[in-house]
Amino acid sequence: MGNVFATSAQHGKTDIPILAEKAILERDPWDGAAEARCGMRHDDDDYGLPHIDVVVPDDARELDEDVAQWRREEKVRLRKARWAKLTKPFKGWGLALPITVLVLLVAILSGTLMTLFGPRVPQPTTPAQPLVRPSAGVGSVDGLLPSAEVTVNGAPLHTTRLRPALIAIIPPDCGCDSALRAFDEITETSAVRFYLLADRRTGGESVKKAHEELWKISGRVADSQAAIVDDSTNLLARTYQARGLTVLVVKANGTVGRIMLDVRTPPDPAQIRF
Repeated sequence: MGNVFATSAQHGKTDIPILAEKAILERDPWDGAAEARCGMRHDDDDYGLPHIDVVVPDDARELDEDVAQWRREEKVRLRKARWAKLTKPFKGWGLALPITVLVLLVAILSGTLMTLFGPRVPQPTTPAQPLVRPSAGVGSVDGLLPSAEVTVNGAPLHTTRLRPALIAIIPPDCGCDSALRAFDEITETSAVRFYLLADRRTGGESVKKAHEELWKISGRVADSQAAIVDDSTNLLARTYQARGLTVLVVKANGTVGRIMLDVRTPPDPAQIRF
């Protein structure tokens, strides 16, 4: 204890302990109480807190770069927070949500493409009249079309419903675009349908290839009244002994008003009656 405290004999005073090395005696200015703080480091402040180096620049403009960096970081943080808020309701869906959205987009795109480039349905035309008792046999003028089921633009249809109309039986490599275009104008003026049919008796073409060629011809020469007929048995071509471009004029009552074989120049529209 001799190295910690000193007595009155040594200092000439009464016995009052003297604080050891590193001790500080403070008086609280608020309540007047004396407080001894021991063990403070030499670099601590008066309250026992470590010193913090704070540099205050002489010119505030020196902080512009730091402020700009802080603003960039805040923008990134806010952007992430907004995105997290938007996606929070969908986090529980996992992969189901993006797959569902993708399927919907594919369905919408497919529907749009089919509407633009798919088979065209003939527009409403001059109404058909009740079938009459024909005065001639099937395959002749004033006779009915042969009774059969065909496919029109992919839908089944009976031949008796192909009225009133022009039916063009087109051979392979016809080269008759100008004539078909003229017939298409006639059907548009008369508000009747225009049916395109491939004659596959001699060409040896497959149904698929024949249909592809008909669609190309339709796109070049025909308006929206045109429709593609699939006669898989070549019934119409055989019944009317089609030669070259053959066109049948089918009246509203179901009878064939005219049979035109190997057409190269269309007739006067006034001579065609439906």
